[in-house]
Amino acid sequence: MASLKRVILVLLALFLVITQYSILSTEQATHYDVSVYSVYPFWVWLNLVVIVGVSSFYYCTITISETENRNVQYWLMTILTITNVTVLLIPLFRGYFIYGRTDELEHLGKVRDILLTGHIGDNNFYPLMHILISDIFKVSNIFPNVLTVLLPSYFWAISLFWFYIFVKNTLGDIFARASLIAWALFPLGYWHTTMVGNMFAYYLIFLGLAVWASDIQKLKKSVLISIIIFALVYFHPLQSIYFIVALVAYTIFSKISQRNFLFSKERSIFYVLGIFVSAWTAWYLSFKETQRGLVLFLSSLIEPSENPFVKMYVSIASRYELPITKLLQFALYKYFGVFAYLIGLFLFMIIYKNRKSLFFRYLPFFVLSLIFIFWSGMNIFLHTVNFERSLRFILAFSLPAGAMIYFRYLPKKNKALAIFIILLISYFAIFTVHKSPLSGQLNSQVSSSEYYGMGWWFDNRNENWKGYEDGQITQYRFYEAMYGSDKALEAKNLLYFGAGRSLIPEHFNFISSKPVYIIVGRAIFDYYNATMPEKKELWRLHPFELTKLKTSREVEVIYSSSDISIYLKY
Repeated sequence: MASLKRVILVLLALFLVITQYSILSTEQATHYDVSVYSVYPFWVWLNLVVIVGVSSFYYCTITISETENRNVQYWLMTILTITNVTVLLIPLFRGYFIYGRTDELEHLGKVRDILLTGHIGDNNFYPLMHILISDIFKVSNIFPNVLTVLLPSYFWAISLFWFYIFVKNTLGDIFARASLIAWALFPLGYWHTTMVGNMFAYYLIFLGLAVWASDIQKLKKSVLISIIIFALVYFHPLQSIYFIVALVAYTIFSKISQRNFLFSKERSIFYVLGIFVSAWTAWYLSFKETQRGLVLFLSSLIEPSENPFVKMYVSIASRYELPITKLLQFALYKYFGVFAYLIGLFLFMIIYKNRKSLFFRYLPFFVLSLIFIFWSGMNIFLHTVNFERSLRFILAFSLPAGAMIYFRYLPKKNKALAIFIILLISYFAIFTVHKSPLSGQLNSQVSSSEYYGMGWWFDNRNENWKGYEDGQITQYRFYEAMYGSDKALEAKNLLYFGAGRSLIPEHFNFISSKPVYIIVGRAIFDYYNATMPEKKELWRLHPFELTKLKTSREVEVIYSSSDISIYLKY
């Protein structure tokens, strides 16, 4: 038996080395990749799924046996960690210039502001991440565009660690080990690879909850939580609110689960609340943008409207007449973790309903899941930021119970079913960690061709003439990344992407008395071909229309490269 275990470990390690060799020996990207999953051969991805699935299942089965050698567990976790880091760092191995086409470019702009001026500026209301990136660059000379790949991997690792400690402090070692595997399998999908403050704030949220659930002396605990609150406030406004909601709800329902209703003795929670309210209001209400957002949110409470992100998704689905099967596919690849662990949570509550001690121990997590389920539903009608952010909290608080079902209960009861489910989870772990057409999205890569092409346009454009883009390249965000957010605010005729103001009119139907620039990237047609090839008649732009535009006497090609072309229409 011992020799068989050694053979399994050796085979897993060998599979991993072969897979890594294939990834590292593949030529780096010379242009925009529509998807990282189409770059490497199928067997590479199959290897990764098998390595993750077998490692996870093997780890779960041997942790059930208390007589098992701990060294085997450590080797399995090492193999799993190296595999996961390999998957996370594929954009680095591909040589991507920047990894992140949306908010990441804005954050690079904030970093550039700090590096150019030495201060955070007048409108940077969550500066901690930008200060961190600026300091890393100054100390290590690692350029911020490279950190768009490296930092998400780092924060994934420390979030994993503090999530483990939090679950261990609250539910015990068995839950913690199951949760360690579940969280290691990327339940948040592509959010693990985004360089944005709300994702980086997760490690502080789990750190704070782990400290609060620990048995350290109350005064020390309150001081540590206060420091974490200040850091969270400067990291992200909404995540800091979600943290304090989770902290208060956890405190209340932990007492209830222990049949202890003497809340008056929990004075430290009132101290923490006072610190949070003071820090949050003093900081965020000093910015006009956050004041405006708060007014819009409060207005939507009185007169419910539609969340702008929900509205955007609905408009895309209706605009392109996407069939229900396609929408279900996109939803499954975007939200698999939420679906899987919510199902696991309810199975847990049903299976263990007669085990009162275990049921009540998990009560705070169950209630917190319900709170964020309710809030996610409310977000459809409220003017807030992306409703998907609250889904991540549903996942976080349902994951320990789901992990117990998938990684502890099933391997004991039905090994064949457990293997199938763990391999299914492993499949989605690998194929959702990077954006792809599978989820209705394109690769987050920004190629050097796109970046320098936009740089050429910014340097040579006539500021009296407007420029319109295809939707995959956003002039405002590219300008921020190159010159800083402050300069983007001052730039003349730099169109902001909100409400489609900077989009090329459908089918290039321009009505303008002045010359206009037209910016078309390779990514837009890759996006159409990969996500809606059967609906070509509904595309906003068609390749033959672009060909017709090029041959028009009113149009001049002023810049062209492998991934971007820029035209001047007189």
